[in-house]
Amino acid sequence: MPYQIFFRSRKNSLKTLLNRIPDPLKLHTLPSNSFNLHKVILYKCFIGDVEDPYIWAADPIMRWQDTEQGRWCLDNCEGDIVFHTAVDHRGLGYQVVIQGNLNDKNLTYFKLRWGDVLSHK
Repeated sequence: MPYQIFFRSRKNSLKTLLNRIPDPLKLHTLPSNSFNLHKVILYKCFIGDVEDPYIWAADPIMRWQDTEQGRWCLDNCEGDIVFHTAVDHRGLGYQVVIQGNLNDKNLTYFKLRWGDVLSHK
């Protein structure tokens, strides 16, 4: 029951309230060994004009995860890998972008191995 707070006694009501509210800084913490993190576009693709872009984006994302680059990114990214969809006005469809956080060492390897991310249709 998120954000529903029940008080058992009036004496500890404020203390109970403060203990049950989640701390937003603790929800999204990264490992302590990651000092310099860089948000990197790992993959970019375009899908056509579809009714539900999130369902249609699943296929290119799953195919990317099965490639060598996708497996390496899943193993070496710090924190969560997220994807975003946005309307592509030039192509009359949607652009799907996968982003992740890489530390300095992994960013160097990623850029040397795969270069800048190219757009795939």
